[in-house]
Amino acid sequence: MKSLALAAVVAALAGTATPVLAGSAQGFSFGRTGGNIRPLAARISAGGRVVVDGQQVRTLTQAQLRTLRELLVSQRFSSLPAHLACRGALPDVATRHVTAAGKTVSVHGGCSGRFDRVYAALARAAGVA
Repeated sequence: MKSLALAAVVAALAGTATPVLAGSAQGFSFGRTGGNIRPLAARISAGGRVVVDGQQVRTLTQAQLRTLRELLVSQRFSSLPAHLACRGALPDVATRHVTAAGKTVSVHGGCSGRFDRVYAALARAAGVA
């Protein structure tokens, strides 16, 4: 009887969890490769430490991290395809990538507004926009 009650409580709590909390202990990484522009490698740790091209540049607050996580949810980042090759993107355009909440998305070109908003927010937060 107790195990049934415990299972009901666990199920109820699982149903009330918000997607914003999913992956909240994880950080973000993003950057660009290829093309004719300097590569970029940036990481924002779960604690807010921002490292760009191997150098720590700043630390984000928990509120800033929460805003980034909320943006992932509002832009439905988890539903983006892993790879997008935009029609008409020239070969000298860099491929950008974002890894967040256990998923990596890479885009060659500018055909995904949702990806562009996530990438731009991360770049601003890291101070590389």
